[in-house]
Amino acid sequence: MSPKVTRDLKFSFDNQRLAYDVGEFWDWAFSNITTPVIRGVMIEFILARHLIDHVDDIVLGRVLDLTHQVPLPGQLAKSLAPFYSNQPHGDVFDLQLTWGVTIEIKSTSNRENWRLNKTCRWNMAKDKNKVEKVFPAQYYILAVVEKDPEVSVTHLNLSEAEFYLCSGRTLDINVEAPQKSVGFKKFSEISVRCGFSELVPVLHELQRQEHERVRNLLVPRWKQSRPPSFHSNFMPLAVEANGKVTGAWYQGGSGALSNPTAIDVRWVDGANPDWRDWEAVGFKYEPEI
Repeated sequence: MSPKVTRDLKFSFDNQRLAYDVGEFWDWAFSNITTPVIRGVMIEFILARHLIDHVDDIVLGRVLDLTHQVPLPGQLAKSLAPFYSNQPHGDVFDLQLTWGVTIEIKSTSNRENWRLNKTCRWNMAKDKNKVEKVFPAQYYILAVVEKDPEVSVTHLNLSEAEFYLCSGRTLDINVEAPQKSVGFKKFSEISVRCGFSELVPVLHELQRQEHERVRNLLVPRWKQSRPPSFHSNFMPLAVEANGKVTGAWYQGGSGALSNPTAIDVRWVDGANPDWRDWEAVGFKYEPEI
């Protein structure tokens, strides 16, 4: 991980030191929060932090049911802090509260022009994207903030904001495969609308429904096996190869995956899990390229 950039760092070109610092750059580049791009990043920051702060309220029941983890209050939020101390780039979603609960955060000040585009799923092992485009996150949050922020001495207030929450599975059902995107009208019709104060309970309910659905596809009391080590970066991957999907713990590092340890996923007889089911159980799905 690269060293964290702080506002007091000075700039230089070819080791010629300059008087300007990073803080001055941030003030220059990001002070105008009415600019759509900057406001979008700001809203993503606020919502990501808010959801991390309330991660226990959203996914703790799921973690206790599908894994052997018994996290103490606040432990899940603490585990997320190193990954989200900076804005993530390059991922197909903005936030992962736990394996299988991936969230894409969108915002707009003009609902009539807003669209959500399908994107490719990434195969981590091969570092390639699958050509097929889908809605890769499990949950989508759209913040509609049409009024400019109100700035006071102590607060920056985003008033009259509306939020629309939709699961990726709902998008799959309601947006035909050949369609490359969905507009606001359709998205809002299939989403749950709420205010900021209801954001956490609504997201909890959406993921609870998905959790209940996938639990019925598993044999009773099944839990994901423990990783081989808690001191290394092991990831639960569902790897698709030759039309078959297998679950395993893979050790990640230096851009490579190694040391697979099989995970026995016990689906009920007759179950035909799709990639969203595998992720809902607690895996990162690796599509065949």
